[in-house]
Amino acid sequence: MIISHVVSDFLTVTANAICQVYDYISQVTARLVCSLLAKIKVFKCNILG
Repeated sequence: MIISHVVSDFLTVTANAICQVYDYISQVTARLVCSLLAKIKVFKCNILG
């Protein structure tokens, strides 16, 4: 009974940590993509201009 409770708590904590890491990676990826698109847009504008 105690072991299953500990395992359950461990899984909950692990799941929460994974969700936080995933959210962080998603935010960082979104920022990188946005900055990359901005650079490409500026780059194209410089070539066309």
